[in-house]
Amino acid sequence: MRKYFSIALVSIACGFWQTAAWAGSCYDLQHQEPSELTGTLDYVVFPGPPNYEDVQKGDAPEPSYILKLHDPICIADDVDGFADPGNIFQDVQLTAEQPAFEQFRNLLHQIVAVKVTNPMAAETGHYHEPLLVTVTSIAPAQEKPMDFD
Repeated sequence: MRKYFSIALVSIACGFWQTAAWAGSCYDLQHQEPSELTGTLDYVVFPGPPNYEDVQKGDAPEPSYILKLHDPICIADDVDGFADPGNIFQDVQLTAEQPAFEQFRNLLHQIVAVKVTNPMAAETGHYHEPLLVTVTSIAPAQEKPMDFD
């Protein structure tokens, strides 16, 4: 009996810790959320068809810009049901049209703020992160003043 009580107590504590660690609410894709994000701009070459496993073994390279968020997010309520509110993540796949796309290379590996539209949950193997957004503008992020409280 004592063994089962200990297991139950540990399970409850782990569940509480997980909930306490994730205090945010999910972005609602039906309401075109998010509209702005901040993170570090990165460039990644993902493996594409035919196997989506390894470019070195013959899969087509699929280069992409990724925004590595400082704080995790989740997405919910997309019409097609591809969003999983239980999936908490920090990498967002970016796409853009000119002139925003032209600015990506100059801002690579910097902390940037992006305004976005058309947020979509990953639907196919060509989506390499849980969320794909179209960047409408990008700029270096303003540094937050340090809080010494």
